[in-house]
Amino acid sequence: HTALTSAVEHLFDREHNVVRLFDPPITRRTPETGYVRSYGAGLRENGGQYTHGAIWFILALIRCGRADEAYEIFKAINPVEKCKDETAVKKYMAEPYVLAADVYSGDNLGRAGWTWYTGSASWCFKTMLEGFLGVSVKDGNIVIDPAPPKALSTYDVIYDDKKSKYIFHFAPSDKYSVVENGVDLGAVNAFPIKPDENREFFVKYEESRKILAIKNTI
Repeated sequence: HTALTSAVEHLFDREHNVVRLFDPPITRRTPETGYVRSYGAGLRENGGQYTHGAIWFILALIRCGRADEAYEIFKAINPVEKCKDETAVKKYMAEPYVLAADVYSGDNLGRAGWTWYTGSASWCFKTMLEGFLGVSVKDGNIVIDPAPPKALSTYDVIYDDKKSKYIFHFAPSDKYSVVENGVDLGAVNAFPIKPDENREFFVKYEESRKILAIKNTI
């Protein structure tokens, strides 16, 4: 937690919505700096926002039960948030519908780097679905482990592979439980995917709950 807190305090620039990889950037080339110094100060890995790193940072916060902080940073790197008005667009200078691989700090603070060419886009999707919403597929099971911020406390997730359909309704509570057709299934959190099934579950989750291992299946 201490390392994460330090990162939030020193690397997350709330004013400009940039999550720096490190700070300050390297300005003097030495054998130890490697290729990073080939970028100018504040560009890409040299003290800019390297979006892969920003998203892994978000995941770390989620896994430590700090979903609200994680969501604040998630919104900060969202290109839609960076293109809200003409002034913001002129600063960001990239598309609002694709994730940028990097965002500059330094002299071009807030400007997007590469777009349409980053694996961080799939990590962004994974972070929202599996991290915040807490729904993943593992070993033939739908595994649920919700860890949403307060802003997304009530939500639905539908799994539909054209053979089977599973609907999950999530809402916060003081005790974790899963209900199907009025029957309380208890603390189950893994659901085998079977052909030709159509099921609907109502999930009550504890807001303070940390990431859990698969502990039960039905």
